[in-house]
Amino acid sequence: MVAHMTQLSKKSFRFIFLSIKLGMYIFIPSFLLVLPATFFDEGQSISVFENLGIENYISEGLTRGAMHFIHFEFEEAWQYNKMIFIVLPVLSYLWAAGFLRDLKRYITQYFADNAFLMKIASKIPSRIAL
Repeated sequence: MVAHMTQLSKKSFRFIFLSIKLGMYIFIPSFLLVLPATFFDEGQSISVFENLGIENYISEGLTRGAMHFIHFEFEEAWQYNKMIFIVLPVLSYLWAAGFLRDLKRYITQYFADNAFLMKIASKIPSRIAL
């Protein structure tokens, strides 16, 4: 009986964890889109390298550039960091791939009896090429 309770709690924990994870996949980009593009432009830098006194030109301005990029202010994004035009599309692809992978796992594990959701899950590729 104890083993049965342990399995039940593990399954419940996985369900809750995956639900929260899927919610964060949607909430974080939505929240960043709602913030103004200039939200991170002012204030002290929180860069670990900069606070340690290490010059790191590659990562400087990535956050600020990303905020301008997602608000379609490409000139400002370019001025903060030119790498954002490579980093953000790759990051977006990886974010979407992770979301689709977890969504398929969520549907197939917890909603296997729902024909409509299973049809949706069957259309999600099993492996997303990198």
